[in-house]
Amino acid sequence: MAAAIARIAPPKGVRLRRIYFDTDHSGDPSVYIVYAVSKSLGLGPARIRSLGILQSQVTEVVDALHLDRLSYVRFEDVK
Repeated sequence: MAAAIARIAPPKGVRLRRIYFDTDHSGDPSVYIVYAVSKSLGLGPARIRSLGILQSQVTEVVDALHLDRLSYVRFEDVK
């Protein structure tokens, strides 16, 4: 799964930070894909759209793997 997600090219200033398996707030099995996002590039409308596209692409890849887990794509500030 990590290799399939890593093939998705993230927007500039975004990098894959980690992937982990857990349960979500309702106890369902889930997979979390976390990206680090640089604040220095700002969060204008185009940037937000590009992050939304990335989120959709990642969700499609995870769904195609039939893991029987909900996928959650999260974005964190680069530290």
